[in-house]
Amino acid sequence: KIDVSIRRGVKDITLKISDNGKGFKPSKQRSIKHIGLLSMRESVTYLGGKFTIKSELGQGTTVVVKCPKIVYGVKEYDKSGIG
Repeated sequence: KIDVSIRRGVKDITLKISDNGKGFKPSKQRSIKHIGLLSMRESVTYLGGKFTIKSELGQGTTVVVKCPKIVYGVKEYDKSGIG
């Protein structure tokens, strides 16, 4: 089973992904087997966000990504949808 949620706060957006899979030892997060997690962490850090992983063998894994809504160089549109 996989649960995915997205929460939009005033200043940030939070993505949470949880599963009830086999999990892994947190000390192994930086191994080549988990290169996708490493890439995700780097991308989130680049955006000024926070990336956390909680996992235990036999207990599944939870990934939480929290990023600021403001992306540098992109202007937020007003309610009219114009510029």
